[in-house]
Amino acid sequence: MATATAEKVTGYENATFDLRTVPIEDIVVGEIALRGVDRNSEEYMRFRDSVAMSNGPWLPILLQDLGRRGHDGRDKYGLIDGLQRYSSCMDLGFHTIPARVIPKDAADVAKAQIIANRSRIETTPVEFTKQLVRILRADPTLTKEELANDLCVDKQWLEDRLSLAKLHEELQPLVDTGKIPLAHAFALVKLQPQEEQLDFKLKSRISQNSVAILTGEPKLCEMLGEPDEKMLISRGSQ
Repeated sequence: MATATAEKVTGYENATFDLRTVPIEDIVVGEIALRGVDRNSEEYMRFRDSVAMSNGPWLPILLQDLGRRGHDGRDKYGLIDGLQRYSSCMDLGFHTIPARVIPKDAADVAKAQIIANRSRIETTPVEFTKQLVRILRADPTLTKEELANDLCVDKQWLEDRLSLAKLHEELQPLVDTGKIPLAHAFALVKLQPQEEQLDFKLKSRISQNSVAILTGEPKLCEMLGEPDEKMLISRGSQ
């Protein structure tokens, strides 16, 4: 394996961890992901080939010790960050992968801090969504209902926030800066595949005063309840 170095993952910067080599079969991956793995894409194949050439990823993945053993009696770990690296190693037939493992108690502290930071001004909507996705992915036993209760919000609020993970990466900064209000971002994510979201952006003009006039797009206008001829997207409350 290549020599692994550390990288920061937002929300887990101060968590203590052990750097170790973990058997891939002991890693549990939740269904939700920040960025899905398209094994047929050129980008993924190039990344997988680079992992093969270096005999492993240069950066370790980030795992949470789940504090329990599986039916095989082995310790199990939840994946917090590094789905592309994990998938590449799986596809290449590697049996182990370098990882930073956060103890369960430290991961619980990081989770509590992420939840506590949700109302801080500097915590942007998309970044907070990424943190929520990491929490759910790291602990496959945690349900959305339980996380919503931890956040003191209803499930629909949580579902809306998690949906931002499906927003095209080029549009995410526009949400974080307020140029696209959250209510309209929630509608945009319904345009799938993500290229449709970009097509919509190309028809818009984002001005310096954070107002976008988006021209005729019946599909999205219907979602937003706006007239077909044109609609006004202005700075919205976060």
